[in-house]
Amino acid sequence: MIRSKQQSTLSLLTTTTTSKKPLSHQSSMNFKTLTALTTLAAAPAVTAGPLAYALCQTGCNGLAVACYAAAGFTFGVALPAAPPMILGCNAALGTCMAACAVTALLAPIP
Repeated sequence: MIRSKQQSTLSLLTTTTTSKKPLSHQSSMNFKTLTALTTLAAAPAVTAGPLAYALCQTGCNGLAVACYAAAGFTFGVALPAAPPMILGCNAALGTCMAACAVTALLAPIP
């Protein structure tokens, strides 16, 4: 009987000294993790939006200016009848602007 009391006391001491962190610490750690994950999940998806669209349009206009200059004309000057080269530049500008609308406004960019 004495032996079993000694063994139970020894096992009680071993359990208390080797136990893990208190339960209150573990639950606060889980709460912090849960809060962080919830905050990240609630954040909206990142999209490029209007700024990327404006930058893309600027690039398109730069190419149109180069196309007009290669044809010997000035971009932005109205002509009574547009030569075929200018019509090609305008078609390329329209295609470029449409591509900007699809990629920069609709596609999410993380």
